[in-house]
Amino acid sequence: MTIQELQHRKSEDLAALPESGRRPAFDGYPYLVTRLVPVLYHVTVLPGEIPSLQLLDLAEVQFEANKLDMCLVLSSQCCVYFRRGADAKLSTTPPTGGAVVGGKLKLSRPVHPSPELLNRQLRLACRIAAVKERGGFMLGDLTKGGREATASEIERLIGCRPDGAPRGLSRCPQCGEYRGECLDPSPQFTWLIVRVCCRCENDNLCARCGERLHSRRLNADYFDERDGHIWHVPGFCAMSHRCSDERRGEE
Repeated sequence: MTIQELQHRKSEDLAALPESGRRPAFDGYPYLVTRLVPVLYHVTVLPGEIPSLQLLDLAEVQFEANKLDMCLVLSSQCCVYFRRGADAKLSTTPPTGGAVVGGKLKLSRPVHPSPELLNRQLRLACRIAAVKERGGFMLGDLTKGGREATASEIERLIGCRPDGAPRGLSRCPQCGEYRGECLDPSPQFTWLIVRVCCRCENDNLCARCGERLHSRRLNADYFDERDGHIWHVPGFCAMSHRCSDERRGEE
């Protein structure tokens, strides 16, 4: 179901959907939850007085900028999923599980900090603090988003180009970096097909300032000609982004 189709359903109560029976990642509705990596989610608490369809518009703008899988959670029974390459999907099952962070991905516009909103933000901050107290560290996708190669792919892609780059990669005519699909040259990931992106394919933007969230595309791989390795960029690198006006204020 597309956003346009959802917007045409103004006569329907989006919250009047059956209880899914699963405990959501956070119960301070409404909010946006963005998947940074499969076990780490960024939660942005939204004003409760904004109508559902306006929240839907806000979520669509956020998704089009960040280009990260996300979900607008309106209640324990109603949410809308946004995924790259797919239409928005209405669901009765909000995201569950995983570690939660917040305060890093800015909305396209500031929201009014009402007492009710501040209360839910405080609840979220307490939950995040409790997770931090447990300690530990976070890893990205150790398989670099790869998949097992077929016999025909191995035959076609095994080995390197004359310039030393893995077979299957070609230079981007704009930035000159390599891109395409290839076998990972690392001995740890033998026969694993990975998708290599160049700088031109970095489309993860901050919804507030429009700048890139990171120097590389998030949850993607790139080939480093200096060491001959393919490196993965986990989505939580987005949390290090600061808008240019913030950086100027710190100088």
